[in-house]
Amino acid sequence: MKVFLSGYGKMGRMLEELALEHGWEVVGHADITCPEAYETAPGADVCLDFSGVGALQPLLGYLHRTKTALVSGTTGLTEPDLDALQELGRELPVIWTANYSTGIAVFRRMLHDYAGVLAGWDKEIVVSLRGGTVAGEHTVYFFGEDETLQITHRAASRRIFAAGALRAAQAICGRGPGFYTLDELLFEI
Repeated sequence: MKVFLSGYGKMGRMLEELALEHGWEVVGHADITCPEAYETAPGADVCLDFSGVGALQPLLGYLHRTKTALVSGTTGLTEPDLDALQELGRELPVIWTANYSTGIAVFRRMLHDYAGVLAGWDKEIVVSLRGGTVAGEHTVYFFGEDETLQITHRAASRRIFAAGALRAAQAICGRGPGFYTLDELLFEI
């Protein structure tokens, strides 16, 4: 698979490392420090975007020009930015999510599937980010009469987000235009 990287910071370099480990070809990279690179970069099967909000317009130009599918994890996007990505989905396969962890996707799915059973229980959500060696921890507590249920997901490193983005890239390639969710790509065939 041919990959173009939008954003070449810590996540971009990690994505490059994992893509190469998968035997994929990285055809180039660009970020906000060199927006002109978007204008001349070659097309790819998928663009992995973990850039900054300032890179969106050059990135959109690249995607329209090359007809490359998009997997974006850029955070800090505004509603108009997200609207632009949804609009792009009319032309190309697109996914945007702030969290590509496969474990978190399963976590959300479990909570959704069993929320009705626990409807009368009290709930508490605790999130801690970047503490010690843990990249993030999410815990949901359900408090029933005389019992407590606790569901926790721990991310040991940022590598899980890069691995999840690559998984999404595999799933989105070959799909038609659309603005996909991670759930659609992971759980629906």
